[in-house]
Amino acid sequence: MGSLAKPQPDRSGERGSPFVLPRNVWVVTITSFLTDVSSEMVFNLLPIFLFNVLGARTGLIGVIEGVAETTASLLKMVSGTVSDRLQKRKALAVYGRAKLDRLMDVKRRYDPTNLFRINHNIPPIA
Repeated sequence: MGSLAKPQPDRSGERGSPFVLPRNVWVVTITSFLTDVSSEMVFNLLPIFLFNVLGARTGLIGVIEGVAETTASLLKMVSGTVSDRLQKRKALAVYGRAKLDRLMDVKRRYDPTNLFRINHNIPPIA
């Protein structure tokens, strides 16, 4: 008789396998991938749309892209400066400036002695 290949056992539950990750991790990964792909598609199609459909000149398209890049760079500088001054990078990234201020007020009001120090990201302001 001919040699038949033996079926391989299912190793999806073993340690080191990528399928061990929780379902939520896979959902977030796929969502992030699809969001990145769609934004790259729009970014590359926008100049074509401006030129062919709206009739914008190439110089104007260059100015629009230059302003977009400059705005992104300036916002990175400003947010980096704010993060350096606050020394609360994780909390600032997660909550944003307005919510972080509110959370710090709540922490100061209800836990002035820092009894509940589970969340070290929001220190009480004395």
